[in-house]
Amino acid sequence: MSSSSNSIPPNNTLYVTSIRESVKKTELRRQLYNLFSQHGKVIDVVATRRNGMRGQAFIVFAQLTGASAALRGLQGFPFYDKPLKITYAKAKSKAIKMMEGIFVEVPPITKDTVTTKKSDGDSSRKRTREDEGESAEGGVNGESQANGGTSAAKRPRETSCRDGVEGAHEEMEMDLDEEDQQRTNDKASSIPPNRILFIQNLPQSVTDQMLAMLFSQYQGFKEIRMVPGKPGIAFVEYETEGNAVVARKELDKFKLTPTKEMMVEFAQRGGNK
Repeated sequence: MSSSSNSIPPNNTLYVTSIRESVKKTELRRQLYNLFSQHGKVIDVVATRRNGMRGQAFIVFAQLTGASAALRGLQGFPFYDKPLKITYAKAKSKAIKMMEGIFVEVPPITKDTVTTKKSDGDSSRKRTREDEGESAEGGVNGESQANGGTSAAKRPRETSCRDGVEGAHEEMEMDLDEEDQQRTNDKASSIPPNRILFIQNLPQSVTDQMLAMLFSQYQGFKEIRMVPGKPGIAFVEYETEGNAVVARKELDKFKLTPTKEMMVEFAQRGGNK
């Protein structure tokens, strides 16, 4: 890391750069989530293609220990054939404040929050809506339509986050749910679980060191075995069947390049586990 990054105090949020810009944002968030969550609980991935933010992302961990472990373990990791550059985010202004904006619930409209800058007629209509018992959500929508966007002007940070990053966060969560369901369906395999994984569809540029960096982040990792003369396949051995099950669940269909999904299955053991 450079001296400038060393001066940034450790915090729960990582700033990741050198990401291939051609990756679609939904796929990017999903793959970053899968990669970084190996080191700790990830509570959000902020990645957008707008406002000069292409090729960059923020990874927010629940604990500082997870962020620190990911920074050490994934620095230079070949993500879509480009080595990641990872630093701690600069204070809260980089991502923590964005997270605060995401999770800020819009407060109920009360007399204290109703703007006094509009005409008496506009104010009267807003107070009438409150007296009729509109919900907080309904009040916000009604106020926006009646006032031509005055509420957005009063709450620029919350609105921008809800329209931007929060939508991305919700979309990521939906994608993750779909992926989890797909992985559950994939478990209906004729090959019984065992402690050796069979890896297929690897790009020719992948080395055993790259695979070891990826698979060794799961408990019980023992070794990587490449097959001489047969690029694109490898075997990964774990100490126990349970260790292998966890690694397979997390890394099956993981993309090391924009075009190749790594296929992770249990190896055929001739009936022996």
